[in-house]
Amino acid sequence: MPKISTKKGHAQVWVDLDDLFKGLLPHLRAVLIDEADFVELRLKAKPDGTTLAILKKYDMSGGPVVCFGSGYGVFGSMLAINGTIAAGNWRVDKPWQPKEK
Repeated sequence: MPKISTKKGHAQVWVDLDDLFKGLLPHLRAVLIDEADFVELRLKAKPDGTTLAILKKYDMSGGPVVCFGSGYGVFGSMLAINGTIAAGNWRVDKPWQPKEK
C-alpha cells in the first residue's frame, strides 16, 4: 500500500509563513507588500547587541518618508518598527549630506 505524504508543498509553506507574518507584524507586512510605495528595509547590527531597522517608503503625496525601530536582534527590531508604523511615526527622509570640515 502506498504511503501518504503529509509533507507540505512549497506553496503551502509560503502561505503559512505569510499568515504568521500577518499575525505578528501586520503593519510592517502591509508596507512591504505595497510595491508602489515601498523603497527599502535595512537592518543594521550595532556593537551593543541591538539591531536598528530602517524602513523607507513614499507617502501619499509621493514624498520620501522613513521610520526607525530598534531592539535586541533582528526580530526585536522588526517588532519595534511594526510599532513605529502603527503609531504613524514617519519622518520626512531628508537627503544625507556629509558634514563639512
